[in-house]
Amino acid sequence: MPLVRIDIPATTPPDHREAIIGVVYDALVKVASAPDNDKFMIISEHGPGSLVMDPNYVVARSDRALIIQITLNAGRTIEVKKNLYARSRTGSKRASGCPPRTCSSTWSRCQRKTGPSGAARPSTPTDERAAFAGYSL
Repeated sequence: MPLVRIDIPATTPPDHREAIIGVVYDALVKVASAPDNDKFMIISEHGPGSLVMDPNYVVARSDRALIIQITLNAGRTIEVKKNLYARSRTGSKRASGCPPRTCSSTWSRCQRKTGPSGAARPSTPTDERAAFAGYSL
């Protein structure tokens, strides 16, 4: 069960918000082979000052910039993760009206092992971080 968190400015129009949700869900199903109807998303709208991204670090960002976080179960290849990353970012940029390279995406994976509480533990192994080093759209 992938878990998606999307943080958007409160000024995002409802139709853009729904389009972003649709793009990310479509990418999960078509690229990461998530089952149909496996849709678990947390959408948070942020007012001024509560979605903080430097407007000029690495790329210029507009006030429409957003953040997408995806947590997947372990087992998908790095190539699948890169394709998911690319498809969700580019589609979300189009859906939100963000200028190119202003949509930030992150991901993590859950191990099937459980911690002391019985909950799955998120992790990002060094080899996967290295594979994504410098990967940007």
